[in-house]
Amino acid sequence: MSDVSESNHFVQTYSLAGEWELVSNTPEQTLVGSRVKVDDGIKEAVFTLLKENSQCYELGNIHWRALKAKRKNNFQLQQLLSNCTPATKSYAPANIEFVNNNEIKLVGTNLAGQFSTQIWHRVME
Repeated sequence: MSDVSESNHFVQTYSLAGEWELVSNTPEQTLVGSRVKVDDGIKEAVFTLLKENSQCYELGNIHWRALKAKRKNNFQLQQLLSNCTPATKSYAPANIEFVNNNEIKLVGTNLAGQFSTQIWHRVME
């Protein structure tokens, strides 16, 4: 995170670099407690820990790819979707919005086409 003075206003920019833990996933209620890691300069997030995994994700799967900053606190991406059938693993568009430096909200769709909202917290270790 950095502060840049712009016409006497502070503009806060955010970085996804680091490890993130899923704390809420509606409507699915799956993967809560799972973690992804985003390396600085890499435009993807890889699963490093899986919990409540009823959708057959695997450690090392790229969960988010093509991360692209759209505004100082908003990113576009492609999110991996799976339901344990290899033919149904696919990527779908989603958006991440920073609530603050340590919390993000991801909004996308699930395999059923429903809107899905996930809350992720930055892992502080």
